[in-house]
Amino acid sequence: MTSALHLKQILIALGLDDADEALLRFTHMLAAPLGIENVHALHVLPSFDLLNALLEREADAMLSSFDLEAQTLSQLKQVMDAHFGTQHNLKNNVHVRRGDPLQEIITFGQTMPTDLLAIGKHSGGSARGVLSGNLIRKAKSHTLVVPDHAQPRLARLFIPVDFSRSSIQALQVAAALRQAWSPALEVTLAHVYDLPSIMAYRIRKTQEELHAILKEDRLAALGDFLQQYAPALQGQCNCMALSNDQYSIAEVILDAAHRQEADLIIMGARGHSKVELLLMGSVTESLLQMNDAIPLWIVK
Repeated sequence: MTSALHLKQILIALGLDDADEALLRFTHMLAAPLGIENVHALHVLPSFDLLNALLEREADAMLSSFDLEAQTLSQLKQVMDAHFGTQHNLKNNVHVRRGDPLQEIITFGQTMPTDLLAIGKHSGGSARGVLSGNLIRKAKSHTLVVPDHAQPRLARLFIPVDFSRSSIQALQVAAALRQAWSPALEVTLAHVYDLPSIMAYRIRKTQEELHAILKEDRLAALGDFLQQYAPALQGQCNCMALSNDQYSIAEVILDAAHRQEADLIIMGARGHSKVELLLMGSVTESLLQMNDAIPLWIVK
């Protein structure tokens, strides 16, 4: 495994709902091949409302805060044992916190250093989808978002690049993942380019000819990019230059990933400065919102 990928400890944020199953199946699939040693499952309970407690203190069915946390820990342990209990050389840990989910997950990941933060996502958008987007913005670790329609398989990787530093990191993570997983793991490197105005360049080319020129140039750039930053993938990687004629870049990426039958998209968060680290790239954010089927690995 190359230095681009060190995954010893992962944190799985569980909602104890129907988005957990795909998340757990996918992370379980990754654990052994990637050499993960510790899995921490965290569920965040809402803050205890003292006013409601006073109003309902006579209700026999009401659980105390302590009882609720103990019950939730027991439920978490059952869920995690069902998915990770038979995996040898892997420590399975469960945790319950109370408060704001975003803050508690971020704080937990900082106090217990995390190499990969994994969270599920409901199809069609939900509060959990908003949470995953906020986590990507603020988490310092790699972040894996697994939609509830995702399947636990890994045969094809899809890496969108724009030749930035974040793209270099995403490419190197993909190369390390392939090395750890299997040489049969297919990798597609894709770049989306815009067609400039023909009049702006004052060249006598048809739109089709200009498309061909740009595509050839971008494919050559992808080859150079691959050779420089992931030479082990040279000759082992499918390169795609995609024209952005009328859709958003995120739509072009997602459509291509589906056509390639990708099982995992790996891309950078596009953060370069301290300010930009808080502002996830618009392409990444749009892709996160519209993607309901393919796990998305955001490289930090």
